[in-house]
Amino acid sequence: MNRSKHLRQVLAALILGALMLAQAQPPPPPVEVEGGSRVAALVLRYSVWSPQALLEKGIALEAGRRVYSYWLELKSAEPIGPGLRNPARAGMQVEAYSLRPLPLWVGKEVEATLELRGEVPKVNWWINTFRLR
Repeated sequence: MNRSKHLRQVLAALILGALMLAQAQPPPPPVEVEGGSRVAALVLRYSVWSPQALLEKGIALEAGRRVYSYWLELKSAEPIGPGLRNPARAGMQVEAYSLRPLPLWVGKEVEATLELRGEVPKVNWWINTFRLR
């Protein structure tokens, strides 16, 4: 008799769980964020990343591929074109990534075109073009 009561309780819990799961709302689709800025910036730091180290930042790469980055202190920022969104602001410090090796320009001022790519909350700045200022 005890076993029968226990089985009914387990079955009721399973049914209740299935009903709750069926009523659960799916998560909202990821929001893609894109934008770009032409910036003048001071290079604060240079890094080289392995694919494994970048997974938590939302950057997935094939094994053996390296990603390079600069930490930049933005001195000025403007949109990359008329009517386009300019998410960068002077005074911001951002880490910007590149699949191409970057020169060791720590302490130097650069001009760069940065693109903001990704899905919220994993949005990253990418270096499109850069040169010494």
